[in-house]
Amino acid sequence: MKNIIITFLLASIATGCIPSNITQQHYSDSSITSDIKEALVLNNLFAKDMYVSTSNGNVTLSGFGCAEKERLHVIRIIKRVNGVKSLNIYCHCLNS
Repeated sequence: MKNIIITFLLASIATGCIPSNITQQHYSDSSITSDIKEALVLNNLFAKDMYVSTSNGNVTLSGFGCAEKERLHVIRIIKRVNGVKSLNIYCHCLNS
């Protein structure tokens, strides 16, 4: 019986039939949004007029807030958050 189970596991690994929860981490949209807001707050970049939404890992940042010089920093921070697939920014940045 042990040999059958081991053979099945080895065959599953060899053919790539490993359960998706083992090979791929799933991040919920709400956890991605929450992580982004937390990261921006920790870096003093989140403004009350900014809105973050996530749909299937695709993040949209909109509103008012960051100075133009901070925009690239905001992008780098968001792209580092686990689960982010893409980022769209529709923000009016303040000139400074």
